[in-house]
Amino acid sequence: MKTQYMNNVPFLPGELTIVTSDHAEATMQHSARLADSFRKARLNVLVINCGMNERRFRQHYHDTYGSGIDTTPTVILKTSLLGNVAGDREGIDQIVREAKIGVVILAGWEFASGTRRRRNKLFFYLRELMAERDIAVIVYSQTMNNPVAGKMGALGKLAAAAMEVVKIDSSKVLEAVVKKPPVIAWESADEMHTIEQGVQRLVRNINELADHQCTSDEDARQIENDDGDYGVAV
Repeated sequence: MKTQYMNNVPFLPGELTIVTSDHAEATMQHSARLADSFRKARLNVLVINCGMNERRFRQHYHDTYGSGIDTTPTVILKTSLLGNVAGDREGIDQIVREAKIGVVILAGWEFASGTRRRRNKLFFYLRELMAERDIAVIVYSQTMNNPVAGKMGALGKLAAAAMEVVKIDSSKVLEAVVKKPPVIAWESADEMHTIEQGVQRLVRNINELADHQCTSDEDARQIENDDGDYGVAV
């Protein structure tokens, strides 16, 4: 089967894709957007959030894309913060079965398992999901190394079993949430001059207000000294 792409992320039913990122906020935003894109492509999606506060992750998705649970297809958000995703396989199996999940997105591989034993169990459980349910699995990782699909090394067996490893540019993902200053535009030199004069008046007013406040504070301290209640002002 030819490799398919969603938001430039390669995927296939029954295959594993790794997406690396160097920022938790970028992982949250990218995985949420990817889940909604799969939903729009008529695939039911289960997102397992392991690295981000549940309220923050859920609120980001709901504020940006809506609840997802009232739509068909659907996006189901599940949070696992105890480092034992593999231990919740019965609950995950039920969701996958009843919701007819086609894509599982695990956001936060480093937080999904608290021990090496749990990590191994989770790895083989994901392989089982892919083999028996023909589900596409996409795992987000914040590894500092450069994993290579099909090779042991960074991320170990996970990378060795992956179809593809892709890296997201955090700066581009986060650029949308950075507030930019408003653009000041003018149509003529006279209008520009008028705007500059207005800004200068505003700066003078602020400076005069600050000077007045300083004078008022000094007068207040002098009164306190004259009354003898507060000692010498410093």
